[in-house]
Amino acid sequence: MESLKDIKGLVSIPDFSWMVLLIIILCILGIFGWFLWKIKSSQKVLTPKEEALVVLKTVNMEDAKECAYALSQWGALIVDDTNRAQFEILQDELSYYKYRSYEAPLKVKEKVLWQAFLGMNDVHV
Repeated sequence: MESLKDIKGLVSIPDFSWMVLLIIILCILGIFGWFLWKIKSSQKVLTPKEEALVVLKTVNMEDAKECAYALSQWGALIVDDTNRAQFEILQDELSYYKYRSYEAPLKVKEKVLWQAFLGMNDVHV
């Protein structure tokens, strides 16, 4: 055995696997935190005026009763001096539908008034 001098003893190999695992966990937590931050910062809180405009834009024009009630509920939030006359005209036109038992679509004149009223408010929001 004395002739085999090229065999060396055991050498300790450093283990860095815990560092790799720690880096992977930190990267995943960082990416998750970044996504949460992006989602939270991108959600804008609407003002009552903006919320009213969104609701009025999504109202079904084929149901005049729904339009009349939405206008009376949400329209007052977006009225100012520049569009008050338009609002009152539209409210007078649509008040006819509030007390009807059936659903009817808006007439062409009323649709034009509705779009004009919403178009006037886009500028001010």
